[in-house]
Amino acid sequence: MTNKTLFADPAELCAQIMVMAIEITRGGRYHVFAEYSGHVNCMYVRVLPGSQVYGEGVPHEVLHRATIYLNHDHARERLELEIGALNDLASVEAA
Repeated sequence: MTNKTLFADPAELCAQIMVMAIEITRGGRYHVFAEYSGHVNCMYVRVLPGSQVYGEGVPHEVLHRATIYLNHDHARERLELEIGALNDLASVEAA
């Protein structure tokens, strides 16, 4: 992965985040959840450890969380920061 942002459009940045989530999760060290909610025009990103157990009553250990409303003035900058944070995770994954 690269630290360079590939796209300028916020929708394309969201797509880049989703692709990164898949790539990082495939590595197994982290589970990355990237979701878009159209009714509020918002991107949600959560990172959990790859060892997380999922089940009723099992608390989640959230390592990183971001909520980015795409209609806010600083949405593009927040998306770029999120891409940087995911690149950092990918670097740890690769090490």
